[in-house]
Amino acid sequence: MNQRFVWELSVTISPDAEEAVGELFARVFGRPAAVCTDLNTRTSTVSTYASNRRFFAERRVRAIKTGLKEIAQCNLEIGPARIRVRRLRQRNWAVAWKKQFKPVRVGSALLIKPSWSRIKPRKGELAIVLDPGLAFGTGHHPTTVFCLEQLIRLRKPGTRQSMLDIGTGSGILAVAAAKLGYEPVVAFDCDPNAVRVAKANVKRNRLVHKVRIQKADLANFAPANRTKFDVVCANLNGELLLRYTSRVRSFTVLGGALALAGILRAEFGDVQRAYRKAGFKLVKTNTEQEWQSGLFVFNTAKPRKRK
Repeated sequence: MNQRFVWELSVTISPDAEEAVGELFARVFGRPAAVCTDLNTRTSTVSTYASNRRFFAERRVRAIKTGLKEIAQCNLEIGPARIRVRRLRQRNWAVAWKKQFKPVRVGSALLIKPSWSRIKPRKGELAIVLDPGLAFGTGHHPTTVFCLEQLIRLRKPGTRQSMLDIGTGSGILAVAAAKLGYEPVVAFDCDPNAVRVAKANVKRNRLVHKVRIQKADLANFAPANRTKFDVVCANLNGELLLRYTSRVRSFTVLGGALALAGILRAEFGDVQRAYRKAGFKLVKTNTEQEWQSGLFVFNTAKPRKRK
């Protein structure tokens, strides 16, 4: 029997810095961190987990290092601040962060909550029950919030609108789209664990007949009947968005909307230029911490090269 593993990134700090470092992890990784305090050594360990080593990409590790330095400069006792990435035997890690995953509201339209929360939606609010496990997407990360806000803003009641979620993670955007009335909703991810978690969240929200989740990556995803979508969300990184610009373009209907997130501020200019050349016009952008997101409209044919 093959032993399954998970990857852990942890930072050892002073207990005084628990809250600040926990918030840093939530910003960078898009999920609440698990915090454990050792009373004997008087240190705390802030950790997050992933099924794939690639989740802890160098850009994210750099963001953590930068954030730790900024916290230390605020005259907060941060302690050793040692970063460690290691492979561990898989256990029920979800239990470790249950207490950290709090319900979150997006405007007046959506309430995102874990299955164990008893909070009730307000009048006119749609509830999304979410258990992200090791998959990205709890609704706390600014890039996820941006995409959710665009789904709310772009929805035209009484109109049939299709939606594609590229790199679905926990399935949060696909579930939200279906709750808001988008149809059909299609989502994919290259991580088999993310696909499993997303399918479970679709089932948990009773949307099996409205959302289709599949395992694929940008290089090989093929929508049925070459379908083009009215709204496309791609919460990825700048490198992937630049590499697969033409692929993303091929999924978007003329006049459709494209929400791009997961982009570092330093990379956003390159992404914007690439998508402008592909026929997309930037109509809205948002910057929070080190992240910049953008909403684009596909309103022109791809510019011809000059002879």
